[in-house]
Amino acid sequence: MLKLTPLTVTISMQPFDQADQYPVVQAIQVETASLSYPALAGRVLDKTLAPVPGAKITVVETGQETTAGPGGDFSFAGLAFGKYILLVQVLDQPGVQMSVDYNANSQVHNVILPGS
Repeated sequence: MLKLTPLTVTISMQPFDQADQYPVVQAIQVETASLSYPALAGRVLDKTLAPVPGAKITVVETGQETTAGPGGDFSFAGLAFGKYILLVQVLDQPGVQMSVDYNANSQVHNVILPGS
C-alpha cells in the first residue's frame, strides 16, 4: 500500500515599493479558435479595454477589410497562415498598425488602441 505524505510549499516574496494600478476587471470573455475552420480574429479595444465598435480593420498585405462588430470583434476567414500587418482605423484618430504572426496556434489577435 502506498502511503501519501503531505507536502507543504512556502513561497516567499519581497514587497514592492509601489503597486501598479490597473482597472477593475468588469468581465471575462473567452475567445475560441478552430483548427478545422481557422480565421484571423480578435477584438479592437480602447485603452480601458472597452470594445471599439465600427473600427475598420485592414490586412495590409491582402487588402481585405472588415468592420468591428458591437463587441469590437473582427474576423478574416480563408486567410493563409503567415505574418501580416493589421491596420486599424477609427474615425478622427490616426491609424494603428499591428504585426501579427497568424498560425494554427495563434489565431486570436486583439488590438488595444493607444489613448491620451
